[in-house]
Amino acid sequence: MERVAFFPVSPSSGDQVTFNVTISNSGDFPSGSFDVLIYLNGALIANRTMSLGANLREGLNFNLGQLSGGEYSVRVLIDSNNSVAEADEANNDRSITLSVGGVGGGGGHSASTTTLPIEGGSITFTRFQRGVEIKPGEEKQVYGKALNTLTYDLTNATFSLQGDVDSSWYSITPAQLDLLKAGRNVNFEITFKIPADAETGEFPMVFEIKGGSMFGKKAFTDRLDLTVAEEIVETTTTTVPPAPEPEKKTLISGLVTFARANIDRILIGLSAIILLLILRELYRMLPKVKFEFPKGKRKAYDYTKSNKKK
Repeated sequence: MERVAFFPVSPSSGDQVTFNVTISNSGDFPSGSFDVLIYLNGALIANRTMSLGANLREGLNFNLGQLSGGEYSVRVLIDSNNSVAEADEANNDRSITLSVGGVGGGGGHSASTTTLPIEGGSITFTRFQRGVEIKPGEEKQVYGKALNTLTYDLTNATFSLQGDVDSSWYSITPAQLDLLKAGRNVNFEITFKIPADAETGEFPMVFEIKGGSMFGKKAFTDRLDLTVAEEIVETTTTTVPPAPEPEKKTLISGLVTFARANIDRILIGLSAIILLLILRELYRMLPKVKFEFPKGKRKAYDYTKSNKKK
């Protein structure tokens, strides 16, 4: 847990009070899921589950509702089940006393016995990709969110990048805001468009939001590492196979060549021969029929005449 803040800073009876908590993951690995619990006077009023990527921070807003005059105990407990292994577990539990003034009178708040100053908080950058790699001639967008956890508004806020990079390589949307109210956030987009002939290498940069306030000019920054990587040109090599050596012709090779060229005719001829052999065998298997006349006189027939000879 990085910081906590109330909005308004000195609430009066009947004001809508917002409680802001900024949580960060300074490790090199994603945190995994964990819970965030908010208690008001010992009663659980909010329970959220979230996760954070490596080297990211995020601000959460909790609406405490309209509070009447008096003192309130606000407690924030992070990772109540110890789901995330941390180097420092001591900063996961914090209690703050909030004082709400009577009608027309402001209150205040304190953490333990230390009263938080009126000027406090920061601009927190969340969901922001801090390492960007791009090739010459390419275009890439980087997205992020700026959360105003300050105890005051930021006016005429400008968004810019600082570093040894030509300003024509990028554009920022929005480039300027008239007002960034306390407790509010704004999404921004950085579009990198690297020229095809750009110099390759690493370019450390700083993303900055600068604006005015009741406490004077303020600037808030975060790092952005731009890497213009050299494009790898793939080369294609065409290999020509060697010419085949002329085949030495022999009687056998000639027969093989002839057979390949006339395979259809050879098959038809062989089929015809096999068919004739089969028919021949079938003919041999036919039964022999012998006609015999009864013993005695044989009658002769003359087929040249229509009558019989005796």
